[in-house]
Amino acid sequence: MKKHPVVLGLLCALFLWGLGNQVMPSTWAFYTKFRFGWSEAKIGASFAAVGVVMASSQAIVMRFLVPRLGERRAALIGIVSGIAGYTGFGLATASWMMFAWLASWFFAAIVMPTINALMSHRISPNAQGELMGAVASLFSLSAIIGPPIMTHLFARFTAPESSVHVPGAAFLAAAVLALGSLVIFWLSTREAATEPGAAAESGLTAA
Repeated sequence: MKKHPVVLGLLCALFLWGLGNQVMPSTWAFYTKFRFGWSEAKIGASFAAVGVVMASSQAIVMRFLVPRLGERRAALIGIVSGIAGYTGFGLATASWMMFAWLASWFFAAIVMPTINALMSHRISPNAQGELMGAVASLFSLSAIIGPPIMTHLFARFTAPESSVHVPGAAFLAAAVLALGSLVIFWLSTREAATEPGAAAESGLTAA
């Protein structure tokens, strides 16, 4: 991707977003059981609710709203929604709040596909395979290092001997990562950027 600096910022933003996302599969069950005494059945129901929200997002937001809002604006809304959701999970004081904040993923679920689309538009057609490989590698990396980080934060701030007791520390860390993603994404997309090769190919096609 050094050959395509126009997408480096978006790749960094996507990596931070993916790293923060690891908090859900790695600590959700531990956190809700510790904080609210959820049973396995209730935890399973919450994951089912996540699936419903994300499926609804793909069916509604991606299909109808993204074409109207544009990919950049839709991604910004999604990242902000994710920041709010992670913060809400981390600061929740009642069980029902966890289900309420799941609604934030109605918009947060579109972040990855919209950023991928933005990157795809910014590089030449013959570099699309390299881009997909880079994205897959970054997600693999986030899946490797994310769970240990998030579970360590949960264990560290829920331990009886801990001087600072913050059960939602992992979700708050995810919110910080998402905030970093938002800043990088904003800076990387302030101006329209076009890969020189893509522009040249477009010109030849037009000619």
